Amino acid sequence: MVSKDVLFKTTHGSRLYGLSHDTSDFDYYEVVRDGSTKKKRFDIHLIVGDIDTSTLDWSTWEADLKAGQPKALEAMFATGNNVLVDRIPDYRAAFVAGNDYSQYLGIMKKLRFEYPDSVKHKQHILRLALNMKSLRERGKFNPTLGRVEKELVKSLAQLPVEHVYNDALALAWS
Repeated sequence: MVSKDVLFKTTHGSRLYGLSHDTSDFDYYEVVRDGSTKKKRFDIHLIVGDIDTSTLDWSTWEADLKAGQPKALEAMFATGNNVLVDRIPDYRAAFVAGNDYSQYLGIMKKLRFEYPDSVKHKQHILRLALNMKSLRERGKFNPTLGRVEKELVKSLAQLPVEHVYNDALALAWS
């Protein structure tokens, strides 16, 4: 059995974003130091009941962060009670994201076409746009929506997907 030290663990998904409801599952994102001597990267996604956990080794997480992968960045910038284990606080405090937003734009576009009638996915388009705007301005963002942001996202998500998508792009680039 290979020992894995948890370096960082946070709540993730709708509970991190502030968009959960009574039937939302529990998502977690954890980064581990792989105790093996092999240089094999891994990203394991495991669902047991209503608990959904993504576990990544340090080098995979670091590569995802450098590539601007939204889930990795959301975990990096999680704060407060969402952070369950943090053995790398100085690294997280100093981290500033790069300026490649292609993954954000790609996911927003994919959600637009694959889930045009889903309020949940339209909320994700808008949430990603808010995060991208903050990344562009400061190199960081808070993945947990504030009260005003949450109201904006929930309200705009009721509109047709083309309107949502165009508003999201305007917001992200404003």
